[in-house]
Amino acid sequence: MSAGSATTTSSISGWPTNAATLRSRIARPPTVVSCLGNAPPNRSPRPPAAMIAVEAALCGVGALLIVGPRAGAPREHHGTMLGAASGILFGVSDISIKALTGIVGAHGVFGLLSPWLALTLLASVVAFFASAKSFQDGDAVPVIAITSATANLSSIAGGILVFGDPMPAGALGLVAQGLGLVAILVAAALMPSFSARHTVAAPA
Repeated sequence: MSAGSATTTSSISGWPTNAATLRSRIARPPTVVSCLGNAPPNRSPRPPAAMIAVEAALCGVGALLIVGPRAGAPREHHGTMLGAASGILFGVSDISIKALTGIVGAHGVFGLLSPWLALTLLASVVAFFASAKSFQDGDAVPVIAITSATANLSSIAGGILVFGDPMPAGALGLVAQGLGLVAILVAAALMPSFSARHTVAAPA
């Protein structure tokens, strides 16, 4: 869901016309490959302790990325760090929504009283503002790439650790998912950095 919104944002903002454009367009298809080989979703979470641990860990990493410069990280990378934080928090929201669908399915409308609804709303709001700020502090192309990558990775991790989503039984499925994970990392690596983009655009 967050990956789709990032792709839509990139289409609206337009692609820059320089050498970095080719790299960014080359990097886009691998993120699609990452969707291949996924097993059918399981919306019944494991014991609450597993979900609490995963969500707390993801929220902690997201918070550290948001306060990056105050924690000693280079300020010039803050835009990319905010993009990564927003992707992780979008993943937190996605995991909570998946749990809510199972809870509501089992308990009806009373399932909305679950604390996961509050976490869904909080994570979504923080992710939204972090994403907006990331486009102010960083360049759109790498920010979109890292947001999509971290959202996918956190959602996949949540599916496996929280809901026990099975890995493919066959070798072909395992290879497809492994290649998908590598493709996400390669796509993010191919994205030009903010400083590199401005170096290319600077007049001679």
